[in-house]
Amino acid sequence: MKFLKQMIREFNWIFVILLVLGCANVLAVRQIPEIILGEETFFPTIEAYTEAPIVGGNRIEVLLNGDETFPSMLREIRSAQSTITFAQYFYEGPVVKFLQAAFAESWPETTGIVIGGNGYFPRLEPVGNLPAQIVKSSPAGGSFQNYMLFLLSINSAKKSIFITNPYFIPDDVMTEALLKAAGRGVRVVVLAPGKIDSQLTYTASRGHYGTLLLGGVQIFEYQASLMHAKTMVIDGVWATIGSTNFDNRSFALNQELNLTVYDSGVARRLEEVFQEDLKYSKQVTYEEWQSPGIFERFFELFAFPIKEQL
Repeated sequence: MKFLKQMIREFNWIFVILLVLGCANVLAVRQIPEIILGEETFFPTIEAYTEAPIVGGNRIEVLLNGDETFPSMLREIRSAQSTITFAQYFYEGPVVKFLQAAFAESWPETTGIVIGGNGYFPRLEPVGNLPAQIVKSSPAGGSFQNYMLFLLSINSAKKSIFITNPYFIPDDVMTEALLKAAGRGVRVVVLAPGKIDSQLTYTASRGHYGTLLLGGVQIFEYQASLMHAKTMVIDGVWATIGSTNFDNRSFALNQELNLTVYDSGVARRLEEVFQEDLKYSKQVTYEEWQSPGIFERFFELFAFPIKEQL
């Protein structure tokens, strides 16, 4: 009975979301350009499709969990001189002005107040030498910048792709891009949650595993706790972290924002974190995936018709 009630709640919630927000459809991409990470054409191609400039002069420090994040956050709050804007993530160089621009775009929608001036957009001096990019997607503009960022970057990989995401439900185009990467010798590893706050989403995510596993993609499920990190590292030199989930709803309907860093030091640090997380994870085999429990099979009946809308 408890299981049935949970299933009904899950289904009702998804149904309401679909009615209110409509279909989560992304761009119908039929062909992807052959660009290579690190080549001269990579930066301008990414900038064109994300509508976000890549700017230098940044310094990046990776903070893990509350023990590292909150002391740094509180220290920055105490040192503020004129204004504080808070949107869950915060970042130390010149790329901050684009993060602030995303905040400024959302703020009037809630308050009717437009912010500006030196208190919010002061002149920012270089604090390091890292190129970085703030990429935002918004349903209001019908934009798919983060979708294109992920797709083009995956397609450019030559060595490795490490994905951590709590809502891993790639569409057919993304699935094909991951399979092609694995087919050309790229090591593709996905870290998904073993525990999640939505059983329906978990079941829909697992529904994609079979094709990926047969195509050479390695999939692990994190066991230690609920996982909410959303990162991707490519070829040990490109990394992105932010709010974007690996599903159509996040790419097409949600207001999302990601920081992308083009630096081997930051990418290497995130790879180290990824490898450490794998120690607390269970690898999913194709044989295990083919033998789900009875409850998971039951949820599949409800997840299948709406999986592309999650």
